[in-house]
Amino acid sequence: MSVIEANTDKKICVVVDREVHVAKGKMASYVAHAALTVAIGPYTETGPMYPDDICEVLGYKIVVLEVYGQDELRELTEKAKKNTVNMAVMVRIDEEDSDDRVVPCVAFGPDVPEKVDLVTGNLKPF
Repeated sequence: MSVIEANTDKKICVVVDREVHVAKGKMASYVAHAALTVAIGPYTETGPMYPDDICEVLGYKIVVLEVYGQDELRELTEKAKKNTVNMAVMVRIDEEDSDDRVVPCVAFGPDVPEKVDLVTGNLKPF
């Protein structure tokens, strides 16, 4: 068993769209993938760009919040762009119609809590 000391200098917020109906386990998977993707950095042609100390990532505070609808998620991504907050957008492609792209969740951060809160500060917990 590992014990990891929390790093309160950085925060990640994962925002879930409650109107996307998927099984709880599937949504948990989306949330985990979003948090990891935003934490380790962008994926490049040569692979993911990890932070200098991957163990630091394990101590980030991770908060899961909710919105109701794709429009609200879109507004948050625009706020993030405006405030230069890093984000990872998870996309679910419907098996029946591959043109139907649904975003179950978006992760914002990691960054100082005050900066992430510029995007997610008024949202309720999931």
